[in-house]
This record gives sequence, structure tokens and C-alpha cells, in this order.
Amino acid sequence: MTDDDDIIKQTTKFLVVGNTLQRKFSYYSREVKMELFRSHCCSIYCNSLWSRYKVATLNCLKVCHNDILKRLLGLPRWCSSSLAFARNGVNNLDVIRRHSVFSLRSRVELSTNSITSVRQSSAYVCGPIQQWWLGLLFVQNENVDFANFWDNFYEDPILVEDSILFGDDGLHLSPVGHARLGRLLNDKVSSYRSKNGERTAVAASP
Repeated sequence: MTDDDDIIKQTTKFLVVGNTLQRKFSYYSREVKMELFRSHCCSIYCNSLWSRYKVATLNCLKVCHNDILKRLLGLPRWCSSSLAFARNGVNNLDVIRRHSVFSLRSRVELSTNSITSVRQSSAYVCGPIQQWWLGLLFVQNENVDFANFWDNFYEDPILVEDSILFGDDGLHLSPVGHARLGRLLNDKVSSYRSKNGERTAVAASP
């Protein structure tokens, strides 16, 4: 199951909304147009849960979102989208998604609900949705990496069936699970340092 269908549906909605705004409000002032844009094009339901999709599908949504603003302001398509968003004080799609993810992640982490307390589990910290959130919220470059140990805890049928890695509640790691997580982290850090050292050595070599 992927999120492509939901993203395509949102793209179609933007196309309809964009055409309607341009047709009915093309002669209104810039301030009115920006308020309409914020109201109809800056609220994307459940976008913070998108994690499985094709890059091309999301790029289509970005292009559509950018074009709506340009057409509403009468700007040519070749002009800078980033500059258009910045000058008019509205958020582009990337900023909207980061705000949504940050809001949802903050509510989950501050929740005292017994179900969402799974966030306290070390395994949850390494889960795919959490990794995707971190990748979207924080700047990524060649010197930053995230460790994903999800498969090491949930994809091994023998360990999952025997509950070796988890406590009685099935959520929090057992001493064996903590030991395994520590070993995996140590291996990941050693691997990262080795690769980073090789890059540094290559860069420093004449």
C-alpha cells in the first residue's frame, strides 16, 4: 500500500481549485489573492502521514502548487517559485509538510495516552515513520546519517514469536533487546566512522 493515490487526489483537487481561483478572482488585489491561496492551497489533510510514494508523484503535486501561485499572480512559469513564495509571504509545499509533520510528531511525543506511549520504546525510535519524519524535519547531508534497525526487531520471525527482544507488554525492549540495540548502534557508528574517515583521507590526499 502506498500514498500515491492520495497524493494524486490532492493534485487533482489543486488543479480544480487553482482554475477556480484564477477564473473568479483574477482581478482582485494581491492581498485578497494571497488570503484565498492560504485558505484553499495551504491545508493538505493528512500529508504528515505520507511516507510511501514515488518521487515523481510528489513532484507533480509540487509543480501544481507552484503553478497555482504563479497563475494567480500573473507570473510567467519560468520565474522562480521560491522567490514568488518568499515575496508574498506564503509557504511552499515543503514548508507546509514540515509544519504538519512537526505538529503531529510533537503531539505524539507529548501524549500521555497508553497507546501512544509506544514512543518510549527504543524500537519505535528506529521505526520507518519516525525515520521519515526525522529526514523531513532535519537537514541531511553527507555527514549526517540515521540508523534504521526496524528489520532487526520486527522482521525476524523467531525472535518476534518467542518475544526475546521485548518485555511482557510487547512494546518496550527487554534486556536482550537493549543489548542488541546497543550492539547495532555500535556497529553503525563504527561503520560510519570508517566511511567518514575514508572520505576525509581521500579529500586530504594530494
